[in-house]
Amino acid sequence: MLDKFLRCIVVCIVSIFTAEIANAECRKVSDNGKIKISKNNLKALEKLNLKREDAFGILYKVSLHETEGCWAGPTGNFDDQIISVGAMQWNYGKGSLQPLMRRFRSAWGNQFISVRNLLLPNHGKLLFSEGCLRIKGGITKECKKKLLKLQSDNVLEKELLDELTNLFEADAMLQIQMDKALTIITSTLPSLKAAFPSQTAPTPRQVHWAIDTHIQRGRVFDSAGITEPSDFERVRAKLDNLTEAQTKNALLGIVKWYAGHCGAIDQAGVRYDCAHNVRTWNNMIDNNEIDKEQIELLHFAYLKERTANGKAGLYQSDAFQRRATIILGAGSVHGRRY
Repeated sequence: MLDKFLRCIVVCIVSIFTAEIANAECRKVSDNGKIKISKNNLKALEKLNLKREDAFGILYKVSLHETEGCWAGPTGNFDDQIISVGAMQWNYGKGSLQPLMRRFRSAWGNQFISVRNLLLPNHGKLLFSEGCLRIKGGITKECKKKLLKLQSDNVLEKELLDELTNLFEADAMLQIQMDKALTIITSTLPSLKAAFPSQTAPTPRQVHWAIDTHIQRGRVFDSAGITEPSDFERVRAKLDNLTEAQTKNALLGIVKWYAGHCGAIDQAGVRYDCAHNVRTWNNMIDNNEIDKEQIELLHFAYLKERTANGKAGLYQSDAFQRRATIILGAGSVHGRRY
């Protein structure tokens, strides 16, 4: 009787979790009023001149590039990450997905099996197996083999896609995603202070750029010393000595660099964007529509993304167009135009 009673409770809870996504294309990233933000995180956000609503707004903007604004958006192994899912596309390749899965399992305690079977009736045992939850050393070869077998041309089978969507659109996982997102958002403060030492607080545009850089590149200033605050100071000093005409030429030069990269055969993720971005950004430069802050940030993005070395630099132009679109407020990323 007790088991039946607990199961009834779990069914009711999960029904509440999934009610908002019924008959909807996806559950969009937004504040559902249930997600908690700790006092410490709120204080950390204040140091970035951000409030609760700003944190959700930033995560939504980031998710537009990742999942078209959805909380789940599971994708397959097209980028060698095995499976990516969630507003920030946590994945097995970088080991960022397993901690979220573990937290979800822990959150339910003795009720976990019932919740797992309701949300992921066919693939829950695999996804929550120890081999697929392993963090140190990454998932096991057996787990990887089974996950790849559930894909066709790197596209997830519908059953697996639907179950991952159920999981990442559940309220409990929304809380876990937001907790992780807040860790990333608030971690940008040291980078922003180092990048803009003369400012008392960063601007919203600077914060958005830094957060997106941390998401894709780990951080603005990497521990390997490839990009350091002194590099930004060098660029800033050069910009301060340029005339208006020279500044315009410098900006056009960055767009030429992007055009050369995205037109090469060994660049990925830009085929729907390249021509549009070159035309849009050149027009903005020619029409003097770019302010001082945007000029500086665009140079910083160029400096940072020309060192993107994943898969021998395969995504350099993709990384740059993403940051440039944030900075300029106009552009195209993966076919979505802003």
